[in-house]
Amino acid sequence: MSEGDGANPLGPRSAVPWARTRDAVAEGEVLAAAVVLTGADPQVAADLATAVEVAVTDGTVTVRWPGGEVDTVPLD
Repeated sequence: MSEGDGANPLGPRSAVPWARTRDAVAEGEVLAAAVVLTGADPQVAADLATAVEVAVTDGTVTVRWPGGEVDTVPLD
């Protein structure tokens, strides 16, 4: 988590999640990360994050959320 003061026009404090990979990411490789913004118990947030299903096929990312909603995002 990267945190800052006065770095965001929406408020005096900001926090930006980020991820690091062990190895370099190859061209065309797709990585996905779930970020849960909640005041819930950390275990509840972890359970929610692991319940999200992500698939990458034919240049499209499909996300299936625990409530049954589905989002698709083309990568082109």
